[in-house]
Amino acid sequence: MVYTRKDDGRWRTASIVHGQEAEQIFYNCKDHMVYFTTASSFIVYAWDFSGDIPRQIWYHVLPYDVASYTNFDDGTLDWNKAFHFNRMIATRVSGQLLFVTCMMQDSIWQFCIYEYDPLTKTCEKVDDLGDEALVLDMGFTVVAKDIIPAGMKRNSIYFSGIDHYKDPYMHVFVYDLRTRTTEHVPRSLVSSVGFSDARWFFPC
Repeated sequence: MVYTRKDDGRWRTASIVHGQEAEQIFYNCKDHMVYFTTASSFIVYAWDFSGDIPRQIWYHVLPYDVASYTNFDDGTLDWNKAFHFNRMIATRVSGQLLFVTCMMQDSIWQFCIYEYDPLTKTCEKVDDLGDEALVLDMGFTVVAKDIIPAGMKRNSIYFSGIDHYKDPYMHVFVYDLRTRTTEHVPRSLVSSVGFSDARWFFPC
């Protein structure tokens, strides 16, 4: 992991676990924490960047029990058919860490959100994000009404689908947590530039 500080002008490195490739990485400006997950070991790491020298303060193994950590088995999931399942992390405007599970079967998406407590290492299910919208690929929520000019739907999840490299507009969606329905985002909100694996941290 490579970083630089404001007015420093030098790039420095922070050592992560050897041989582990980061799947998600993002910065939470509320508490100056960097979170990243690894694909191979299902671990989330937390780094504290509030001091002069970054330090890893905790890590936790994410569960991979589809049935227990999704609550999708409400009559819509057919366990005899193929489905896509993924787990991701994000932070709320308040700085609260979120654990997000998503599943897609027969082109139908479903999501479950949990607030994660690193002290007790427990998750509590969240059914409503209030006035916030979750930008899942970037790993944070925003106050929906503050996004100008297009605006965003409150209590929703914005995310890219499985084949978003092929056609960005057809594979970028918004999921309404209240109605549990998915629709395409307005074309005006989708960049004409192709997606990549790069992720940038934006100043707060």
